[in-house]
Order: sequence, then C-alpha cells, then structure tokens
Amino acid sequence: MKFTNCLLGILFCVLVFSTTDLLAGIDNVVIDPVNPTFLDDIDIVTFGTENSGGVIITNSMLNFEGNNIFLDLELQVGNLFLITPWDHTENIGPLPVGNYNLIVSTGLGYPLPLPLPLPIPQGQQGTFPGGSYYQTSFEVIPEPVTSMLLLTGVGLVVKRRQARVKC
Repeated sequence: MKFTNCLLGILFCVLVFSTTDLLAGIDNVVIDPVNPTFLDDIDIVTFGTENSGGVIITNSMLNFEGNNIFLDLELQVGNLFLITPWDHTENIGPLPVGNYNLIVSTGLGYPLPLPLPLPIPQGQQGTFPGGSYYQTSFEVIPEPVTSMLLLTGVGLVVKRRQARVKC
C-alpha cells in the first residue's frame, strides 16, 4: 500500500511539475481589418494553443525592418498538462500603402532564433526549442474613396486645361 501511494505521488509530481515539453504553438494570425487601408488602425491578432494549463503574455516586442514586421511574444505558461487556447492582440497603428511580411514568434523567455530564412512561404509555421513562429503577409491599400476623389480631381484639372487651350 505504501509503495502504491509513493508511486502515485511520484507520478502526480511528474505530471504536474514536468516542464520539459512545454509548447505554446501559434495556430493562426489574422490582420484586422482584413483589407486595411493606409488610414486604418491595424491590429495583429494571434491565436494559439499550449499544453501547460494557461498562458500569460509577459512581454511583446514589435520590430519593423523595411516591409518586414516581427512580433515576438514572451510567454509564461502553467505547470499542468492541459491543452489551453490563447490569443493576443497587438495594435500596430496605420501603415503606408504597400505589401508587408509578418512573422509572429512565441517563446518561453527566449527570443526568436535569427536569422530565419526570408522570405518564409505564406502561412508557414514552425517550432524551435521553447517556442514557435508563424509567417503571413498582407497588403495595405489606398482608401477607395480617396483614390476616387484623386482621380476625379485629376480628371477635372485635365478637362480645365483642355478648355483653356481651346480659347
């Protein structure tokens, strides 16, 4: 009986306090709004799961290198082996018109091991010891109404110049 209780106690401790295979994986990254314009306030929304009973984002670091955006999330996880969903929203504000590559990484106190081979194919995911990464890309477009007004204004200027030439 004592042996069984001791064995159950050891098994409980191993299951509860083991942290050797912690992984907070990224399942998806969404840009909000879906088709941002240069006037929109842009959010990066990261969804993931982890196997340790809860996640707290302790630090987030956002870096811009040209049209590459890196979001590094430092996580603190629990000690129980419970699969738990998590999400994080990071506001990056408005961006100029153009195409952008975004790499979001998670780590348990470890930075993303750079250099990653760029460009990483769209939607590619991967893991490294203590974390994971997800790559996606998006385009910031001109505001449709602004573009229409600009084209209308250019058309009026051209028409006005043609009218002056005829005089």
